[in-house]
Amino acid sequence: MNPLLRTLILSLLFGLGLTSCDSVRDITDNPRYQTLIGRDVRTRVPMRLYNINAPGIPNPTPCELTQTRFGNNSLVGTLPPGQVVRFNQVIRWSNIYYTDDDLYGELVYKGKRYQFKYSTLLHQGNEIWLRLFDEDFDAPRPPPESYPKEFR
Repeated sequence: MNPLLRTLILSLLFGLGLTSCDSVRDITDNPRYQTLIGRDVRTRVPMRLYNINAPGIPNPTPCELTQTRFGNNSLVGTLPPGQVVRFNQVIRWSNIYYTDDDLYGELVYKGKRYQFKYSTLLHQGNEIWLRLFDEDFDAPRPPPESYPKEFR
């Protein structure tokens, strides 16, 4: 077999193998998120809401809720501490490099309702994001190793 053809075939198979390592699944029932899902919680710090959609898109993606700065071009506004948000769903994104859980929800800002997502950045190895939302932090939280394996 021609070495160039063999290299091309092996590269193609390797590339297909890498893309199949990605997964997306709904983990809304994960015990880690039960104190946040389906109820109003408040932000503890100022957070920014970004609408990254171009005007007129028929199926817009949710806005980004973050405490970091993406610039001013798509900034809807800076939410004050105490802004009410409601998380409805958690989606886990996994690939060969990292795992990240995105919390999807809705909020009302200046009289307008926004669908948003908040990325927990779990691939950074911490749960610092929990401090950004006002829930009952004094309640005992089970350690992550006690969660069922499919939720870790």
